[in-house]
Amino acid sequence: MNEQQPQQTPEIQRKTEGQDDRLMLREVLIHLKCLTRLENNVLTIPFNGRLYKLKLPTPTQDASQLAFVDSGTFKDLPVLITLSKLIAHNGVIVDVGAHIGNSTIFLTTQCNAAMTLAFEPTDLSCTVLRENLALNGVSNVKVYNFALGEAISRGCMLEQQLNLVDSARIRIMPGKQGPVDIVSLDSLNLDKLDLLNIDVEGMQLDVLKGAKQTLKSAKPAVCIRLPYTGRGNPPKELADMLNRELTQPKRLLTEYGYRITQVTATQYIAIHGEDKELSDKLSSLTGGLS
Repeated sequence: MNEQQPQQTPEIQRKTEGQDDRLMLREVLIHLKCLTRLENNVLTIPFNGRLYKLKLPTPTQDASQLAFVDSGTFKDLPVLITLSKLIAHNGVIVDVGAHIGNSTIFLTTQCNAAMTLAFEPTDLSCTVLRENLALNGVSNVKVYNFALGEAISRGCMLEQQLNLVDSARIRIMPGKQGPVDIVSLDSLNLDKLDLLNIDVEGMQLDVLKGAKQTLKSAKPAVCIRLPYTGRGNPPKELADMLNRELTQPKRLLTEYGYRITQVTATQYIAIHGEDKELSDKLSSLTGGLS
């Protein structure tokens, strides 16, 4: 005996049809933006007297790439501008979770960095990152196709978060198993570091634990981005969850002698307590937020 499906009321049917229409309209607008803003899948971004180029292989299939097309500019631009004004020229930058080069290219050029070390464990993202560096004539970046963590180890991508060149969380595997190489920042024995930029989808604490000696000796500025990819500020429930995720990294940075400033709903900049000049400069750039 076939069960009779409940019929939708006219009001529910109208709402469903309206939602479908909006989704179709958004898809059309996305394709129109790709057609008008991309040339051979390359987005041109004018900024500060320079034309930047970012290759976006699959912008209609990947939220991270689509964000570039949607805005027509760099992701997290206000924070990147703040960092470019905060960090002294000819410095050394470490960009953890470099993806396709958004922050790597912007910070390296706008800070006139002497050198940037860019870490990106996803093979395809790393390939696009290298292509984007070449497109922009940026040669003072060393690209590492592995992850930063607490110690030398191995890991693997969590499949439910793995996209072509989107973010993917790394899961540490016991017994040094897994295809992803993981090293600690301390194992690199850096003599100088001015900025540690972290966008690692949940591995913030691991990166900081593996950077203890470097943070204590070099005392770089630290920027942490929490893993939220939605539009605008996250809803309160998600914001509370993100704050909980930051609790341990904040505690660890405080133990290392840092003072933390929230600069957006999901981004934080930490300055070592001994660097009063840099701390005052950040306060003036952010309006004294804390």
